[in-house]
Amino acid sequence: MGAWYLGNCMVMKMKSMIWLVMVFFGSLLVGCKTWVPNQPADVTEVRPASPSQNYVWRNGNWHPQRRAYVYRQGYWTPPRNNRVYVSGRWVKTNRGFYWQNGHWQR
Repeated sequence: MGAWYLGNCMVMKMKSMIWLVMVFFGSLLVGCKTWVPNQPADVTEVRPASPSQNYVWRNGNWHPQRRAYVYRQGYWTPPRNNRVYVSGRWVKTNRGFYWQNGHWQR
């Protein structure tokens, strides 16, 4: 019985370690940027009619997919209290270009 308990304890410790490693490396990936050598061509969006006078248009964003970016169309959204939506933009660095997502700002 003692050997089984020790074995079970070891399995639990191992599962905990694996979980911690996954969380650690997953958190590193969240902040990763995808650099591309050239900024993609600008996309012209046609805005549909606003569902309400109070809605705010969020321009489309570029999302990394493997080693490139794909474009996701903009959309109308209710505003957030006392905030303004700041559109995303391309940032040029020595490594190339990366997309900085849009965000709500006070």
